[in-house]
Amino acid sequence: MSAALRAVIASCVVYLGGCESLLGLKDIVPDGAATKLSFNSPAIRGVAQQPLDVIAVSVLDIQGNPAQGFTGEVKLTIGTNPGGASLIGIATAAAPGGIARFDAVGIDRPAAGYTLVASADGLESATSLPLDVVVPAFKPIATGLGGGAITGLVISPAPPGGTTSVFAAASNGVYKSADGGASWKPASFGADASARLLADPLHAGVVYSVSFSGTNRIKKTSDGGATWHGLDLGNNNFASTFDIDPKNPSIIYAAGGRLLRSADAGASWSPVSVPGSCSQIAIDPVTTSTIYCTGYDQVTGQPFGILKSSDSGANWGAANSGLSSLQVGQLHVTPEAIFVTAGNTLQRSSDAAASWTTLSIGFANTLAYAPSMPKRIYISQGNGIAVSNDAGATFGASVLISNTDSVQTLAVDPTNPNVVYAGGFNHGVYVSSNGGVSWSAAATGIDAPRIASVALVPGVPGAVLASAGGTVLRSTNSGTSWTTSAPFEATLRFDPIVSTRVYACSFGAFFTSTNSGVSFVQSTSGPNGCTRLLIAGTTFFAVGNGRVFKSTNSGTTWVDTGLGTAPPGFYVNDAALGDATGNVVLATTSDGLYRSTNGGTSFTRTAPPTSMNTLTTDPKVATRIVAGLCPGFRVSNDGGASFGSDIGGPCVQTLMATGSALYAYGSSSTAVLSRSTDGGTTWVPIEITGSIPNGANINSITATDDGTTLYLGTQAGLYKNAGP
Repeated sequence: MSAALRAVIASCVVYLGGCESLLGLKDIVPDGAATKLSFNSPAIRGVAQQPLDVIAVSVLDIQGNPAQGFTGEVKLTIGTNPGGASLIGIATAAAPGGIARFDAVGIDRPAAGYTLVASADGLESATSLPLDVVVPAFKPIATGLGGGAITGLVISPAPPGGTTSVFAAASNGVYKSADGGASWKPASFGADASARLLADPLHAGVVYSVSFSGTNRIKKTSDGGATWHGLDLGNNNFASTFDIDPKNPSIIYAAGGRLLRSADAGASWSPVSVPGSCSQIAIDPVTTSTIYCTGYDQVTGQPFGILKSSDSGANWGAANSGLSSLQVGQLHVTPEAIFVTAGNTLQRSSDAAASWTTLSIGFANTLAYAPSMPKRIYISQGNGIAVSNDAGATFGASVLISNTDSVQTLAVDPTNPNVVYAGGFNHGVYVSSNGGVSWSAAATGIDAPRIASVALVPGVPGAVLASAGGTVLRSTNSGTSWTTSAPFEATLRFDPIVSTRVYACSFGAFFTSTNSGVSFVQSTSGPNGCTRLLIAGTTFFAVGNGRVFKSTNSGTTWVDTGLGTAPPGFYVNDAALGDATGNVVLATTSDGLYRSTNGGTSFTRTAPPTSMNTLTTDPKVATRIVAGLCPGFRVSNDGGASFGSDIGGPCVQTLMATGSALYAYGSSSTAVLSRSTDGGTTWVPIEITGSIPNGANINSITATDDGTTLYLGTQAGLYKNAGP
């Protein structure tokens, strides 16, 4: 049937009520047959070069109901095109159940008033509501350090006539290397940040990811990382770990409480019954019908150790004989042995989990074996990697990969057991081509260092300091280029009186610069950690390692105030000053709110444990303290002696006073950044959608007095707004 005839039929239904019986149209258009398309959830705003929000297009029958039997494809194109743009990503989709979903399609140029057109062969097309596409409000600033936290590494097999590809999951997306790690390029359109990765071992360019950002969705690329789209795990299902059958990669297991199984490469999923909640899953690479699960009892909440199934999950039994603890962390299954971290020990089984022995090598971060030489196993411990050539029965000495990094993930080349990649917590990827004897950095192109702190140099336009990846960097041109000021990570604060004086508060050390951060000199002592530095003249307070420390000589020497030393489990989360002299100090703790009126000599609990997460002092009024809640805010105008009623807002994670305003970062349904110029009474949102990667928390915020220049230090690098 032609599209024109279907349009006439649809119009007849709309305008002539029961005309289908007059014309005999029920004989022409069978019940349930598709006639037209309709935008079900159109995007109304997007960011250029980024995926739009999920777009749903319904395929409807003549009665306006979803045509569940429709087997064709729906295609999106741009209708009204004010920016002369093109669609990028995946613009065609099947419509299972009569609904086509697009989650990896975007528009490459900003403009207002785009429309999208949905079409399918033989159906009446549909046009969306107008859609505005904007540029990102914040853009990444390259620090030149490279690297960042790598949470996943996999190797995809080579296509015919090609080479293998290495994929790395970083805190700002997925990267791909086609030259053995010598260089990397982003490969993350539609992918989430900070993910575990899984490669199809038989099909080139097919990789799966699962996010740590709270969505816990599995996403898949079939085109080597050019585009990623979500896999539907069903209502209320999520995944934290997964594994793929190496002999039949169409079979995937996903664990995240419930255990799910796909037999069609993630297109559909069905639950697998497990006597408990499965938090980790692993497939035996030799006998792939054997699978292992770790988790806990859903009724008692107690860990159950390891469960084993020899029939693809139909039946399960405990596999804990000889296991030192039922609290199982890591789970790794190799062709000749199984490894788990149980309690604080690394244990091994060489008989398919019938029994377990404890290895003397100690706790392991992660482990990987060489597919072409299964007895070759690499294991990471902190910042070193040890190698076994006897399936893990014994390991050689650990080889250091970096003084300032630790290994989170490993991947071994499937055809060369001597080529192995390691993902670090700070500086990206490392590679060894000689079986772990030596290692070299291989992170060129990855720029996602964790920014611990960022601060603008007072009175010097374009000058900024950033503590990134264990280094203090300085720029005089708004981040276009950087020089290294110091080889440590620190919380940075400029002196509120002497504008050229800046302090760097680190773990167990304190540094001072008198030249706006060009160089630093270390004090004779330092606080035991430093997540917040408070300054009142020459009196300083530092929050670190769950305690509050004090200096009365501008950071030259420090003493422990005693808050946080007892009782066991007591922990200081944050602190703020309640006056200009440093006599009034307020601290949020695991035991409630504590306040001192004698400069930290003693503290009194003024409130039981509450939802107060973080504190800061209004830069305009020394006695006004703002507390970040989960959710919202609370304000004190008397130095923390009392607080007003709750003010609505997100679940606050970061709260800072910078310039002449307050800034807060947190989450509600999405990540929220906001600014207050009236001491926390009202907050104005700042757009960050499409700028900051999902799940990349903002650790530090600094801004000019007028708020036109704003830097955000995140877990995924440094970002700056589009202002001056």
